[in-house]
Amino acid sequence: ILNRIEFPVLKIDIHPFLNRISSRFSGEVKDSRNRSELQNILSSTMDELFDTVKEIFITSISEFKKSIDSMQATFQKILLDNIQQDYEKLQKQFENKEKEIEKYEQSITLLSSFLIK
Repeated sequence: ILNRIEFPVLKIDIHPFLNRISSRFSGEVKDSRNRSELQNILSSTMDELFDTVKEIFITSISEFKKSIDSMQATFQKILLDNIQQDYEKLQKQFENKEKEIEKYEQSITLLSSFLIK
């Protein structure tokens, strides 16, 4: 079961974000108006990128938790089944030992009766 654990891998395509920035500017940013526009675009693009990362992260973690919960249920069932089997085995062994003890007691009683005579 533990071998089935797969940690989430986040894959994010940043090309749309980079294209959004580079499509607005060709060459150097020289004046303050262009710098201000670049800062605004960078800020909004980074906000969107972080929102995208957050959504992907939340989805991945949610799926990972479901997977872990499923493995936990499976592990609990396997463990409980094994414990139940071991208990049943011990119970049979105990019953067999009780029968053996009963036979030994009968043998002791029979031998005692021979010795007393």
